[in-house]
Amino acid sequence: MDYYVEMRDGERLLTRVWTPAEDGKLPAVLSRGYGPGYGDDHDRFTRAEYVYVGQQTRGRGGIDGSRFFTDGRDGYDTISWIVRQPWSNGEVVMYGKSYWGMTQWLAAIENHPNLKAIIPQNISSDLWQNGYYHNGALSLAMTATGRAFSGDHPGIPWRDYFMHRPLSDLDRLGLRESNRLWQDYVKHDSFDTYWRQITVRNDGGDGKYGMIRIPVFLHSGWFDYYAGSALKSFQQLRSNGNHAVRINIGASNHLSGKPAGRAFPGGTRDEIGLALDWLDEVLGNAAANQASPVRIYVMGANEWQDFETWPPASAEATRLYLHASDQRFGKLAPELPGNDEPASFTYDPADPCPTLGGSHSFLREIPGLIQAGSVDQRANESRDDVLIYSTDVLAEEIRLIGPVTFTLYASSSAVDTDFTVKLLDVFPDGAAYNISEGIVRARFRDSVYEEEKLLKPGEVYRFDIELHPTANVFKAGHRIRIHVSSSNWPLWDGNLNTGESPGDAIRSVAAHQVVYQDTVRPSNLTISVVPND
Repeated sequence: MDYYVEMRDGERLLTRVWTPAEDGKLPAVLSRGYGPGYGDDHDRFTRAEYVYVGQQTRGRGGIDGSRFFTDGRDGYDTISWIVRQPWSNGEVVMYGKSYWGMTQWLAAIENHPNLKAIIPQNISSDLWQNGYYHNGALSLAMTATGRAFSGDHPGIPWRDYFMHRPLSDLDRLGLRESNRLWQDYVKHDSFDTYWRQITVRNDGGDGKYGMIRIPVFLHSGWFDYYAGSALKSFQQLRSNGNHAVRINIGASNHLSGKPAGRAFPGGTRDEIGLALDWLDEVLGNAAANQASPVRIYVMGANEWQDFETWPPASAEATRLYLHASDQRFGKLAPELPGNDEPASFTYDPADPCPTLGGSHSFLREIPGLIQAGSVDQRANESRDDVLIYSTDVLAEEIRLIGPVTFTLYASSSAVDTDFTVKLLDVFPDGAAYNISEGIVRARFRDSVYEEEKLLKPGEVYRFDIELHPTANVFKAGHRIRIHVSSSNWPLWDGNLNTGESPGDAIRSVAAHQVVYQDTVRPSNLTISVVPND
């Protein structure tokens, strides 16, 4: 049945209610997003004796620019409406993925007494640090979807479309009209009041995690954009005293399906089934269904594993240093480098390195350009703007479960540029599959939340690049490899190297990048290794 539920400011929102076959006062599952309900979710919940309430957020899903800004109080008002209904027993939980997940975070910090739990899936609670931007770089392909083009294609070749400048005109190219959300996201290219209003981050004095005292069940996938964000949210909630939080990370994409490329048997899961079991527990109807707070899928071993903490308590930070070898090819090894000569490459914004696989939420596949998943990266290894570092063939397996970071000592001829890194699992036949990736926009090298600082050309800086955390077994006979470059496009927009506003810039310059790998400037990869036993 459809209703138009009135918010405190008089706005009326389309709300659709599905009730179970049997009458009675029941708990309600609220899902708020682009439309009133998500797919066939209502069927599973009503069969489990929950009322399912789907609501379309204001502005037809916020395309008028209202997205996120009123979702907290609108969620609060909708919960108040639900508990007044004759079929409500006063218990409300929220469920959903992507935008449907962010509306949960924003409602949770409003602290409605009848909101008993949230299940946010495949979304970041900080849309600036890892959402529409990542470490200062625009999440180009994802952000453009539905905001700068509609349907399945922008109407011109993909490469031409994503290369178009200025970025602020991309919506007029793909939609033939201006889009409010695209303009907002491109315009706000630093952490300003716009982003501060819609984040739930916990550092820098803007912490809101401590306001969330209800149970939280987080879901994501290693090839979704938001597994790292989900794990950070798990840590922040627990550090703020909320121990009624669990997390489940599979080898899945943004829609929780199978990713492209390398196969991971059993890597997806029945999210609604897990949610229903968990809700029975938190609402007092059943015993615990997940023994440990953390359940993740370990790639390579292709098995699910439980942990009490994240990172796992047994994980040890293991450092692998860059060593010079031959031109673009070097070595990863635990020994400190000596006086190795630096490596160098030229990054040309007119010819960026393609993304290929990866962890992202661009919902289309463009073979040879961008696909979410673990995809053979050898096509990129012939490029002059990619440095390649590999370990020796592993004599025994290495279980990487936890954070991954890269410390880079580098200089650039440009006043602003990007540095990117990919982590790969190299099979005995030479296939090199991406496991994780990261980026830093040089102007945000100190902090993405503070004032930007351009580079002094030629000066050596330390860049700390946080890759997405992961869980992968590198088997005996394999190699660990990284690619160091300055672009991963169109996952992230290509830096034009001029220091101008990315949304308005048209002019680009090539950047000569120098990577240092010596005793004084020991660039290195740090991985979290869990003992094999």
